[in-house]
Amino acid sequence: MHGHRTKLFTYQMLVNIVGLCLKHCEKVYVCSSFYREMAEGESFPYNVTLVDTCKEAADSDFLISVGGDGSFLSSVAFSKDEDIPVIGINTGRLGFLSNADTDELEGVLQDLKQGKYTIEYRMLAQLHAPLFARCNYALNDIMVHRTDVSGMIAIDVWAGDVFLNSYWGDGLIIATPTGSTAYSLSCGGPILDPEMEAFVITPIASHTLTARPIVIDANKEIKIKVISRTNDFMLSKDSDMIKISTENQINITKHTKGVKTVRLQHKDFYTIISDKLMWGVDKRKLLF
Repeated sequence: MHGHRTKLFTYQMLVNIVGLCLKHCEKVYVCSSFYREMAEGESFPYNVTLVDTCKEAADSDFLISVGGDGSFLSSVAFSKDEDIPVIGINTGRLGFLSNADTDELEGVLQDLKQGKYTIEYRMLAQLHAPLFARCNYALNDIMVHRTDVSGMIAIDVWAGDVFLNSYWGDGLIIATPTGSTAYSLSCGGPILDPEMEAFVITPIASHTLTARPIVIDANKEIKIKVISRTNDFMLSKDSDMIKISTENQINITKHTKGVKTVRLQHKDFYTIISDKLMWGVDKRKLLF
């Protein structure tokens, strides 16, 4: 089990979740940093095995991520190269990735025991430079953004060996299909089926009205060169962000491995987005 504290996630909720897991599972591993964050100073009523790395729990059948979508992304980074399917229990807000609520947990655990689930492979985007300490791949997106709030940056982009465009604005998002429902969506990008293999390139506050999001084949390498008056820019992948020099060229490809996620029988992607985005909800119908 891995996660992060949220405003809605209490110590007692963790106790309840662990209790249910122990009811249905032979053994429960808990990330030690997560445990200390949630249970420090408390007398925890259950015996759990604390681990510092996911490799110590490599015999696990599932990795349960508790929190919001940010916690899910952190859990993917925590699992690194361990081939353990990740399932998200949502204690945050919207929850596209962590899409099972805490009150559904017992039913979720029963479905897992009975094999009522499907393993989906989600594409990862990889940075070809050791810029981040934990890992250099992203489940949601890789983004470049200006550091100076008073000025734009110019971003030259190549798709393979072909020059695509020069974007002027606040930044640029390179999203995976999973990440198409995250920051890219709020910037006007399209929603992609998460089982696709493609990138969405979405400008942030573009100063060119004809610059629009574009979907490209995931087998193409994306190359990015940033020009900024401050000679630096912000680079992020999922929830991690660093400042780097404009001398760096950013190269992004599809990772050779994907990440395994668990899809429950009643939680298909189209049902989830329809529910979360309230598609088909029309207050006018309530008048009849």
